[in-house]
Amino acid sequence: MKKAIFLLLMGCLVAGCFSRPTLMTRGGFAEIEPGMSISEVEKSYGKPYQIHSRDGNSDIYEYIERITIGPQTVEQRSYYLIVANKKVVGKYMKYSTPPAFQEIYQDDVFPNY
Repeated sequence: MKKAIFLLLMGCLVAGCFSRPTLMTRGGFAEIEPGMSISEVEKSYGKPYQIHSRDGNSDIYEYIERITIGPQTVEQRSYYLIVANKKVVGKYMKYSTPPAFQEIYQDDVFPNY
């Protein structure tokens, strides 16, 4: 009996170590409504990848989702939230796919994909 309880506790401990952080997804992005507080967004989806200062009145919070197959990124989605007075006032999304293998060799040191 002690061995079964020990194994159960060890299983729970190991399972707890494999928790995945919450990430922004297309579905999550669709649920964000104008007027939602940015603290509520960060509570649900974590800190943004980057915050861009737009002008003196608003910021753009950028979240990134990478769709992978094995080690290869096949699509990258960037979700942008326009934030003013700590509230979401607008949003937009961009997505890109990496170029084919022969196209990755280019002069641009920092390609946009």
